[in-house]
Amino acid sequence: MTLGVRMMREREALTPERKRYRYFVGEEGKLAYLRNPVGVPVIVDVFRASSTIVAALANGAEAVYPVESVSEARLLARRLDAVLVGERRGVKIRDFDFGNSPAEMLKGDVKDRKIVLTTTIGTKLMVDGGVIASTLNVSRVADSLEDRYVDFLIGGMGHNLTCVDDLALAKVIEKMLIGSDHSEWLGLLRDFGPSEYLRGLGYGDDVELICNGVNRFPILPVLRDGKITKSEGK
Repeated sequence: MTLGVRMMREREALTPERKRYRYFVGEEGKLAYLRNPVGVPVIVDVFRASSTIVAALANGAEAVYPVESVSEARLLARRLDAVLVGERRGVKIRDFDFGNSPAEMLKGDVKDRKIVLTTTIGTKLMVDGGVIASTLNVSRVADSLEDRYVDFLIGGMGHNLTCVDDLALAKVIEKMLIGSDHSEWLGLLRDFGPSEYLRGLGYGDDVELICNGVNRFPILPVLRDGKITKSEGK
């Protein structure tokens, strides 16, 4: 079976009826999850919101506040005296402090700072209790999900099409949980992610970090009451 055919079949199988591991795609999927939440929600936007959040917290940020709109981000950042981070279509928003970039989070002075984040896709997937998953912390996420039901909320692009890189990372986590080989899915993430587009925008460092920094930061970011912090739990 070719990888193309396999990806098509996996996309067709992304239905909430799957018992232990359910997949919800894009904003419509988030609404479906909220109507019938069952498992632990795992937020996957590996290129790049999830990775930016993991990197920020790993570099000492106090908390990340994800919001959907640019105007909301500006207002909240003023109220919290927070660092403004965000993008639209991959490009840093004018007058923001940083783009949606994990590499910038590692280089930036964010220690003990609050961060307000808005992105094209990832911050629209957020739900309370959501675990933030990236390549950078994938094993830590998988460890926290042992013996639990899991609901993956993954990125979608226009007309609810699955972001292949996000599906691939979700499958890596699922394969880890069932003790199956996940190397092919990790390869798909590297091969089919938006790496060339991001390199063209000058974010090659992000691509290298996300693809080659697997398990670099064994932390567990969780969204509670509007802010994402490192969880000390399972």
